[in-house]
Amino acid sequence: MRKVDGGLRAAVLFFGDRIIIEVMRYFALLVLCAVANAQELPQGKGKELVEKICSVCHATDLVASTRATRKVWEGTVEEMYGRGATSTEAEKAQILDYLSKYLAK
Repeated sequence: MRKVDGGLRAAVLFFGDRIIIEVMRYFALLVLCAVANAQELPQGKGKELVEKICSVCHATDLVASTRATRKVWEGTVEEMYGRGATSTEAEKAQILDYLSKYLAK
């Protein structure tokens, strides 16, 4: 009985370590995928404003990975300003122009 019990413990320890290694590999793969999928904002007039204003609440790769029509961007920009984004009206218009031109659907 003791040999079986000892063997069972050894098997659990071996497979437990194996599971930990596989979980670590899985998380490493997730991190690599996230890094590979990270996107930068395209160059263009208004990029600096988007980085300055939008990155207060969002990572810029979230913005860069989104594509939308001008009408959808208008709604999104209005919603973000309703949630606390601040800039001048001219800057707001430039942000909308940038998003609509460089991140168009």
